[in-house]
Amino acid sequence: MVRRAGIYLRISRAADGSTLGVDRQLPPCKKLCADRGWTVVEVYTDNDISAYRRKRRPDYERLLLDAEAGHIDTIVAWHPDRLSRDPDIDNVRLIDLAEYRGTQLATVLAGDHDLSSPTGRMMFRQLGILARYESEHRAERNRLKHEELARAGKPNGGGRPYGFKQDRVTHEPEEVKAIQQAAQRLLDGDQLSEVARDGGWDYKTLKRVLLSPRVIGQREHRGQVYPASWKPILTPEEQAALRLLPAMNKTAPTQPVRKYVLTGLLVCGRCGQQVDGQTRMNGKRGYECRHCHKLNRLADPVEKAVVDQALDVLDSPEVWKAIIRAKDTGRNIELATAQLRRDQDALDALLASGILTDREHRKKTRQLQARAEAIAAKLPTPAVRVLGMPWGETVSGWWHKAKDLDKRREALSLVIEKIMLLPTTRGRRSFDPDTELDIHWQPVIPAELIASLIRKQDTLRAGQGH
Repeated sequence: MVRRAGIYLRISRAADGSTLGVDRQLPPCKKLCADRGWTVVEVYTDNDISAYRRKRRPDYERLLLDAEAGHIDTIVAWHPDRLSRDPDIDNVRLIDLAEYRGTQLATVLAGDHDLSSPTGRMMFRQLGILARYESEHRAERNRLKHEELARAGKPNGGGRPYGFKQDRVTHEPEEVKAIQQAAQRLLDGDQLSEVARDGGWDYKTLKRVLLSPRVIGQREHRGQVYPASWKPILTPEEQAALRLLPAMNKTAPTQPVRKYVLTGLLVCGRCGQQVDGQTRMNGKRGYECRHCHKLNRLADPVEKAVVDQALDVLDSPEVWKAIIRAKDTGRNIELATAQLRRDQDALDALLASGILTDREHRKKTRQLQARAEAIAAKLPTPAVRVLGMPWGETVSGWWHKAKDLDKRREALSLVIEKIMLLPTTRGRRSFDPDTELDIHWQPVIPAELIASLIRKQDTLRAGQGH
């Protein structure tokens, strides 16, 4: 019987900066399967995820589940350390698969591993122990290297710090000027929120930059501070004065101002976490996933695409009826109206029996009619009650006049449950809402109603375009 193989690739970075990538691992693994006459069912790949630090490896977990389910009966890898560097956990799971499911294990560099025999299991465990020793030894060397760099005041790796060029030592003049001006304004008595807004800063980012050891020419490592090899941007005395300001000791502004109307609704299409608003270094507003750091967009085109569709929906009376029903308000109005009809029937009965005079009947009837009119007046424009809009105004008209982003955000959440921000198409430079946005509307609004409203507005816009 032809064996069904699953090839596992784990891409990692070597000490010299080179990448042990798919181009080096996959061809020899496929050749091994071809030489044995095995069918490659699937290739599983985890990108730059350590097998030593016990981070979750999604495709590795899928590989084991497929082996457990019998989807594959052979696991192929470039080397055993691609699969595991933890003899106490990962190796045991692979051995259990071999013992209970008959799964075979073959590697390009270390050959086959007979996990069905005591000797084969012992050798496989030994390889795992050696791989773990190598990882721990490498981690220790890296720790000593970083400690040596810190003691010498040299920068470590990472992204370019604000105020410095790519070498992390040379000053970036314009950014240095921005830091010094922000510090001086704060020391002169300006509010932190104002300084941040005027400079296009995120509040927390500005605070972090001004209070960082780096800006006063210090290198921090594991809680220890050493003299740095770069020139300071602020003096230690200036930073000490900044630390004494009350605003620099608060976790947030007293009255934070919303700058991003879609925060809380946007979800990353790569990792499923919420997308945050982020002011870029050039001052432009954007949305960025701070969890996987693999998805970011300029805010303006995303907000325009979402708001255009949302207003098409919010301007529909049928949508508001669905919203009100969901809030039970509509049901309460219906019950009140039914009670009024019953009261009117009772008045008519009292008049017929002679208990009420004509005059009394007319007076009571007028009172009931006034109550009925008050209830009916609420029915056509529920948006007025929910959003506090002026009477007779459309949601679109209200939106373009409203300055309160919290109110705008409230309006969007009435019709939108969440918005998936999807990865961009390879090679595309401009934002494409048709392929990069997936709006999940509130389930209380019928999907057919949403679709018809958007189609109608698209048709109108297309006609206006001609």
